[in-house]
Amino acid sequence: MAGFSVEGFEPNLYLHTQSEPPKISTQDPIRPDSEYGVSKAFGEAVARYYCARWSIEAICLRIGAVLSNDDPTHDARLRKVWLSHRDLVQLVEKSLTANVTFGIYYGVSNNKGAFWDITNARTELGYEPVDDASTL
Repeated sequence: MAGFSVEGFEPNLYLHTQSEPPKISTQDPIRPDSEYGVSKAFGEAVARYYCARWSIEAICLRIGAVLSNDDPTHDARLRKVWLSHRDLVQLVEKSLTANVTFGIYYGVSNNKGAFWDITNARTELGYEPVDDASTL
């Protein structure tokens, strides 16, 4: 199951099958898994360039799975990459009000076994996800 992301290419494609997968950080090299992932990586590079060149502030969010019914319980991968509606709202609000010139952040709820590292979102934005797919 492709994730269509900046970092989803092999071997990262199967991290959801591990109970304690290694964390992927925004500092890790990009590994796009599709044209969409390449375009997201390009967008992040353009945002970084505009910030450096013209001092345009930018926050880039690598948003996990936001579902219309807000229910990730029918798929093992979704339980690890789910971003609840409540946590998404918080992440966007924190991004808009943070004193950050440029940053790239993963957007995922506080899911057990999540493989995206949200440490920088916690420390730089004050993001504290409250939902966890493993408890549903």
